[in-house]
Amino acid sequence: MILFSSLTTISLFDNVSLFIFSSAIALIVTWIAYLKNFFSLPFKDFEGPQVRFFDCLAVFLIFIASYQLLAEELVKFLSKHAHIHSRTTLLSISQLLTFLATVALLVLYGLICQGKKVSLKIWKDKTFPFSKPIYQDIGFGILSWVIAIPMVVATSYFTQTLTDLFFGISEKEQLAVRYLKLALDEPFALFVALFSILIAAPFMEEYLFRGVLQSWLRTRLGPIKAIVVSSVFFAALHYSPQQAVTNIPLLVTLFTFALYLGFIYEKTRSLFAPAFLHVTFNFISAMRIISLSME
Repeated sequence: MILFSSLTTISLFDNVSLFIFSSAIALIVTWIAYLKNFFSLPFKDFEGPQVRFFDCLAVFLIFIASYQLLAEELVKFLSKHAHIHSRTTLLSISQLLTFLATVALLVLYGLICQGKKVSLKIWKDKTFPFSKPIYQDIGFGILSWVIAIPMVVATSYFTQTLTDLFFGISEKEQLAVRYLKLALDEPFALFVALFSILIAAPFMEEYLFRGVLQSWLRTRLGPIKAIVVSSVFFAALHYSPQQAVTNIPLLVTLFTFALYLGFIYEKTRSLFAPAFLHVTFNFISAMRIISLSME
């Protein structure tokens, strides 16, 4: 996921001003959403797919092993045999192949170990009393961006202001931002970067953290605690030692956004809703990065 506050380095005064403005918008939008019953959870005691702890462990091990081990081996193999001179293109090919391999392994695990019925319920539980057609789930996810983004942006500016006050202004960019900027001059690398940001990451992360982890936590902790705990894990996954103190606003902002993602999954019991909220957020952020880079 890529964040608005990671695009440019701005002064402390500007951060405070933007925090005040975005907070006012967030309060207005949140209050209107509350009055319209957006934050209600109908049928919150409905259990949904019965995901086991072993399922959580297995899918996360598949994901980690693929992206930590397979990706590295693919880079070595392609460097030796493919004669690709561009490092960015090499990494892009490796990332695309790793994603496809991970999806294939997760699908196989779902069909063989979880069973088709549970796997389908994770994506869309049609037995949920509040269930809507998939196109309505998609629309709800996209429209939820309007409600989520003011609070996410306000949180980002608030934590960025505190970080600047205590640690000084940092010019480190988020890794996803740097990756996208590096790919701008190479068409294939740009295609893979946009595919990763707009399709691969949103759907993979929503499956792992909302579909599997949150579904398992729901049966142990209830819906609200499950949303909070899965959001903590989601934010923690994005920690990077290379980003130093910029991890602070990044992780807090991601946690805030994950609360919305978890909530609308709980509200719809359809992964298509949080996935398209995630896609919308990343799309608008990516378009802003590209437009600023071209100025």
